[in-house]
Amino acid sequence: MDICLEAVASENYKTIAYDTLKQIVLMRWEYNDDEIDGAVAFMREPPFGFVSFYVIALRNCGMVIGFAQFFRDEDDNTLWTYGDLEIHNDYRKLGIATRIIERGIQALVQRCAKKLLTFIDESNKPSAMLHEKLCFVRSANQDINNVYAGVDRIVYEYTL
Repeated sequence: MDICLEAVASENYKTIAYDTLKQIVLMRWEYNDDEIDGAVAFMREPPFGFVSFYVIALRNCGMVIGFAQFFRDEDDNTLWTYGDLEIHNDYRKLGIATRIIERGIQALVQRCAKKLLTFIDESNKPSAMLHEKLCFVRSANQDINNVYAGVDRIVYEYTL
C-alpha cells in the first residue's frame, strides 16, 4: 500500500484540494452534505489565527486515511500542540498514527519547536500507549493555551 504523508502549512491551506478537505470533514466530523462546503471553507482559514499545519496521510496519494493538526502557542513560538488525530477505521493498527506524529515532529524541528503537547482522553488506553511508545510523558501542566484539560483528559508532552 502506497502511503503519502503531507505536512501542509497554514499559509498553504488554500492549495489543499477541495476533495481532500471534504474527506477530512467527513472522516472527523461526519457532517452532512449541506454542511460540507462551509466546513471546507472554514478549514481553508488559518486555524486559531496563528501558525499551524496539517499532516495528512493519503493512500495511493489520494484517499485520506488519517490526519492531525499541529498549532503553535499564541505566546511561545517554541511550544506546539497537536490534536484531531484521526485514522480511518479500515487503516488502524498499521502504524499510520505513529507516522503522522513523527512527520509532525520533523516539521516542528524545522520550526525550532522545543515542546509538543496533546490532550488524551483518560479512557483512551491505546492512545496513551502510542504516545508513551513515542516518548511522550504525562505533563505536570494540565493546561494548553489556557484551556484546562479537564477531568477526563490528560496532557502529554514531548520534548524535541
